[in-house]
Amino acid sequence: MTSLFTGGGGAIMSRVWLVTIGLVGLCLPLVSACAGNDVGQGAAPDRIRAVVLPFVTAAPFYIAADEGYFEEQNLDVEFVKLARNLEAIPALARGEVDVGFGQLTITVLNAVASGAPIKLVAGTGYLARDGCTLNAVVARRALVDAGRLDGPEQLLGLRVELDVLLPAAYYVDRLLQPAGLSIDDLDIVNLPMPSNIDALIGGSIDVTVASEPYLTRLVESGEAVVWRPSQQIVPDFPTSSVMFGQSLLDERPEVGERFMVAFRKAMHQYELGKTPRNVDILTRGTGLTREVLRDTCWPAFRKDAQVDTERLVAFQEWLESRALIDRVIPQDELVDRRFVEHANAVLDP
Repeated sequence: MTSLFTGGGGAIMSRVWLVTIGLVGLCLPLVSACAGNDVGQGAAPDRIRAVVLPFVTAAPFYIAADEGYFEEQNLDVEFVKLARNLEAIPALARGEVDVGFGQLTITVLNAVASGAPIKLVAGTGYLARDGCTLNAVVARRALVDAGRLDGPEQLLGLRVELDVLLPAAYYVDRLLQPAGLSIDDLDIVNLPMPSNIDALIGGSIDVTVASEPYLTRLVESGEAVVWRPSQQIVPDFPTSSVMFGQSLLDERPEVGERFMVAFRKAMHQYELGKTPRNVDILTRGTGLTREVLRDTCWPAFRKDAQVDTERLVAFQEWLESRALIDRVIPQDELVDRRFVEHANAVLDP
């Protein structure tokens, strides 16, 4: 099926199915020239359903679609937007979608621990210790200017907005540890995004954790400041991963390999940064303006696309200590590296 994108640099044809969202033109020199152009020529394209959200972290999906990298691999990829992102993991477990993307959350870990046929197959975004600030603990400017928030112990008594089931709670807990505190000592409220942004600007909460592009919006309001960049708290912590369900893990692994070739090729293009072409593609995919995309921090991506199991084990151990998961999942049960290894061998022999 053919879909037509409009906007930015004009109309672009893509043989990628787009259900409810749409997120350099030539083969890159650093990629084996147009690798996989002859894959499955003459055969009907293999269809894949992928849950993709309109965020910059999902850039490789949008780039692969717009640049025809999926088509080169004879794939017909449908981008699926569910009513709630929490529905992605059950849908992946039931085989209703083939590819998931996002943070490693309690929902993912508990699903895998219970036997759901889901594995992490690629690591993408991470909090690069020397990179720009993608995620941060943000505080009301008035508190910081008054010297009422000089150290983590001064979070006590403040209204802290935090979802204790997301990795952001791990960041804040790590921040508190040197002071002998934990998130259990805080006055925590939980608001959905972007309500927490409005609440901080309005003064009904004092501290929250925000990611781009909301982070830039907060700072530009003049009412909030970056208090602690998350990359200083948990350096190089992984923020997003690609997940496969049973269809690609067991039933059609060769299709999963071709998907990963296209995805890795798009990652190479993403690494060129805020080029006019990449900004055009992400403007359509995320719905953000060119100005916002130019001003915000773009996440650093792992060069080898491997899953950082060491840091994810530490995160799981923290969750286990809080009785949020039953056990730490072994690497071979949580991660399948063969798809990235295949793509890396094809593109970077």
